[in-house]
Amino acid sequence: MQQFGDLFEARLSRDRIRPYVSATDGSVERVVALYEWNLSASAEVLKIIAVVEVVLRNSISSSFESFSRSNSGDGFWLSDSRILPFARQRDAVEHALKKVTAQNREPTLSAVIPELSFGFWRFLLTKRYGAMFWSPVLQYAFPEVRHGAERALFDRVGRLHRLRNRIAHHEPIFGRRLDLDHRDCLLVLGAVCPVTAKWAEGISRIPEVLANTPLLR
Repeated sequence: MQQFGDLFEARLSRDRIRPYVSATDGSVERVVALYEWNLSASAEVLKIIAVVEVVLRNSISSSFESFSRSNSGDGFWLSDSRILPFARQRDAVEHALKKVTAQNREPTLSAVIPELSFGFWRFLLTKRYGAMFWSPVLQYAFPEVRHGAERALFDRVGRLHRLRNRIAHHEPIFGRRLDLDHRDCLLVLGAVCPVTAKWAEGISRIPEVLANTPLLR
C-alpha cells in the first residue's frame, strides 16, 4: 500500500494532497478515501450548479430581451450598450460572438448565450449592476424574490460562482458546509421557479454524499 501511496503522491503532487493528509491521520487508506469522496462530492455539486447556471442565464436573458424590445430594440440585448455599459461585459459578448461565427453558426441569442461564462451572469447580479437594473428588468427574472431580498440572491449567486470555480480547478471542498451550498442552489432556482427547484432537489445526490463523508481527524 505504501508503494501505491508514493505513486499517488507523485502523480497528483504533494501540494495537492497535502490538505487531505492534514485532514486525516495521514494514512494512505484514509487520504485516498477522502480524495475519492471529494471527487464524488465535487461531481454532485457541479451537477446541480450546472442546472442553476442554465436556468439563471435563460431567465435573465429572457427578461432583458423583453426589456430591449419594449425600448425600441430588436431583442438582441447583448449588443445594447444601455444594458451592458461596461467594457468587460461587452468584450465577453464579442468573444462569444466570435466563437459562434467561427463555427459557421448564426449569432442568435440562443447560440451566443451558452458561450458566456457563469462569471458574466454573476456580474449582472452584483450590487453595482443590480442597483441599475433590478427594478426595470431583473426582478422579472426572479419573480419569487420578495421586495428588498435581492441582495441575498446576489450573495448566493456569488458564492455559487466561487464554488464552481473552485471545483473547476479541482480544489478540495471537503471542509465546506456543502449542505448550505446545496441550499443556496435550491434557493436560487426557487427564486426563478419553485417547480424547477423541486425537480433539481429530487435529482440531487448531495445529501446522500454528505451522509457518507469519511471521518476526518
